[in-house]
Amino acid sequence: MHDRISNEKSFMPERVPGKPNVSVEQDYFSRSDIKPFRSLSTIERPKATSKNPSSLPLNFEPSEFLLSSHSFNLRAGHQVDSSLVLWNKKRQARATAILASFIALNNFAAPPSSGDKEYFFFASELAETQYAFSDHAVSAVGTERTDGGAKKSILCGDMAQVLPIHYDGVPDDDVPLFYLHSDDILLYTPEVEPVYHIKARPWKLYPGPFGKRKQVCFSDITIGKLSEEEKRRWPSDSVFAKRRTHGTGLRTKSQTIWTSRMLLLSNYCGRRLWAREGKNQLTPHILFRTY
Repeated sequence: MHDRISNEKSFMPERVPGKPNVSVEQDYFSRSDIKPFRSLSTIERPKATSKNPSSLPLNFEPSEFLLSSHSFNLRAGHQVDSSLVLWNKKRQARATAILASFIALNNFAAPPSSGDKEYFFFASELAETQYAFSDHAVSAVGTERTDGGAKKSILCGDMAQVLPIHYDGVPDDDVPLFYLHSDDILLYTPEVEPVYHIKARPWKLYPGPFGKRKQVCFSDITIGKLSEEEKRRWPSDSVFAKRRTHGTGLRTKSQTIWTSRMLLLSNYCGRRLWAREGKNQLTPHILFRTY
């Protein structure tokens, strides 16, 4: 899933000293030698048709996604939101070996990224294998908005994701919310104050640099209200509010995942997830998560 379009001069698009038009991401891909991994299997991908926007040559066959990505084109500090990644080690043998080499004590340097999920992106790209991002750009949920109409509005709030599936014949506006990536999920009270979200939009859309709050404010978007079903599943009742504070006195960081039957509330302090399946009913679920 895609991250926000911001930080265009830091993290991955940070410029190489003395080279104002070359980013550390472009430099890393240019210097990477994948010959030791070519004996491992991969899933062949189509050749890219776009031109390499960097002045540096690449020693592997880049994907169309890389050459079109916001980070590689110096528009975004991160490419991957640290939410959900699906990975098949058996099918992605070469990419898995490259992924492991990022943290092994050898001569293969780790990518210029502070996000662990982004390592999967780098590994898949260098492995010359097929991989896929969501068809939709990052979304957001919040209460602060400037409603200028369809594709002309601004919403400030917490990062979210919509279902990462595109259905033929279904307008993007009808894609439901899937995941709210926020520490402040329990601070919203949709039954008291309206909560809005960004309707789905294509990931390739580039609104351009704007404002001073690029991390929290999104422009040129269409605003939608939470549906009655989403309001019903929102964890704002007292039984969830009581879990805002961890037993040690530390505030709990929470995220939500909407599914067809329940809402999951994850606790960063452990790997226990609570599923709300009925009114005021909590059921513990132990799931493996990476952070």
